[in-house]
Amino acid sequence: MRLLSSAPIVPLAAVACLAAAAPAAAAERFVGDAYAPDNGQLLYREVHTVGTGRQVVQYQCPDGKAFARKVLEGGGTAIGPDFSFVDARNGDAEGVRSREGTRSVYAKRGAAAEVAKPLPAKKDGVIDAGFDVYVRTHWDAIGKRGDGIPFLLPGRFAFYNVRLVDGETAGGLRRMTMKLDAWYAFAAPTVVLSYSVNDRTLRRFEGMGSIRGENGKLRAVRIEFMPDKREGKVADAAVDEALSTKLDGRCTI
Repeated sequence: MRLLSSAPIVPLAAVACLAAAAPAAAAERFVGDAYAPDNGQLLYREVHTVGTGRQVVQYQCPDGKAFARKVLEGGGTAIGPDFSFVDARNGDAEGVRSREGTRSVYAKRGAAAEVAKPLPAKKDGVIDAGFDVYVRTHWDAIGKRGDGIPFLLPGRFAFYNVRLVDGETAGGLRRMTMKLDAWYAFAAPTVVLSYSVNDRTLRRFEGMGSIRGENGKLRAVRIEFMPDKREGKVADAAVDEALSTKLDGRCTI
């Protein structure tokens, strides 16, 4: 999931690209089904393959063909990982890269040229799916941080404070609300996250997603991460296979 483009809406969907720990000699795979919140139509799937040092997310059409990919370095343990995202349908791309001891953030929209800038220095800065790592490692302190969580918006090349408000716990799920802090909050629709109390894994994401529809605008989605679509001890080669999959999906989203 991407975080920001030149559009006025600021999506906070990177957390749905959730991270997970994996055994040393095996990978883990899990799936998130993204539905249209108005009519329940399946729009696409996120297929996550997590290895010891790298996580690959394939965004697939309902027919199984991949159209976009995200790669996160760190194997699901880093709060501020390097990552890269590309959508083959429209040429959008963004990420954070490290080269020769320096880090930069870049963004590209469609056929436009890539724009890259030095990554701003930010103590405890959270990047992309590192937000999920933050939630799991700060489980007991959720909603108690008064100054917000510094969260990178690649399209703005800057960290912005994100506020996480704790909600009710029912049916084994803990709900929390995520939104941008301060005056620019008007640009970010509320995102509701539901985590399993038992294992602290993300079970549901509700809000503005990171994938654009045919009209070029970000789609509101409800993403369900069901336990029966999670498998452990997948062959470690599955990570490389996910990396090499051709992006040729052309579904209507």
